[in-house]
Amino acid sequence: MVRRNMDLASFLANAPSLFGEEATQEEEVDPDISRGLHHGAIRCFGFPNGDTLSCVRWDSRFHITSTDIIRALVHRFEDILRPVVNVKKFEEGVFSDLRCLKPGVDARLELPRSEFLELLYKHHCVRTQKKQKVFYWASVPHDMLFRDALERDLKREAMGIEPTTKITKDADPSSLVVIGGVELPLSVPPTLAAHLHTSAPAAGSAAAGPVSTPLVTSASHPPASTAASTAPPSCAGDSDTHPLHPAEPAAASWPEDPAASTALLNGGWAGVDLHTLRRKT
Repeated sequence: MVRRNMDLASFLANAPSLFGEEATQEEEVDPDISRGLHHGAIRCFGFPNGDTLSCVRWDSRFHITSTDIIRALVHRFEDILRPVVNVKKFEEGVFSDLRCLKPGVDARLELPRSEFLELLYKHHCVRTQKKQKVFYWASVPHDMLFRDALERDLKREAMGIEPTTKITKDADPSSLVVIGGVELPLSVPPTLAAHLHTSAPAAGSAAAGPVSTPLVTSASHPPASTAASTAPPSCAGDSDTHPLHPAEPAAASWPEDPAASTALLNGGWAGVDLHTLRRKT
């Protein structure tokens, strides 16, 4: 069953509860694979472009694939008017973040062409039936993944490196985005980016190396207002169910703060207190 009458944040938070509803003929239940101890059932969220995101029940647990995690993130970036323009590099960053979710704790490791992978492949939840992790629904910190992906691109912009996402002409570059209780600017002002780039002539050499943000709460990240009780230990303090709130235009944008610029250049992105980059009102 494809859900179109609820937003993505609500689906990510409540999809497992949808399995409590009475079964209908429209349900995505596969009778050929639902046998023995395996009971495969799917609830889907439909995107405007025709893609779907699936919550899959298998062996009495709820799952989501890395393919669908990427789909959710791509949609959320489109929703804030900063669509993905370099899919391959964007996915590389997210896959790196997902390494903190370990098999046996936050995911199950499926062998090639397993029954479960057959089900997932049949319903377009995975692109291949190679050996891979399939994540437990409640263990995926969707907000943290979204925030880290945006931070990576803000760092790229600030350092003069091509980002994987770019704001559209209709977006307000000075707006803020609230993700899981943390405010981030939608874009780095060109004046600040130019200042940082000229202040660090060697910054361009960083383009050859990866730009990563660990999937761990740092001191510059205040805890989300509601934390997922089932989040993995390495991702504690972040919510995977907090909706993406609209940006507040009145909140203003980054000034060219020399102290913050120096911290960004010398200490790395994780050492920058995002609150110091906002204009005092």
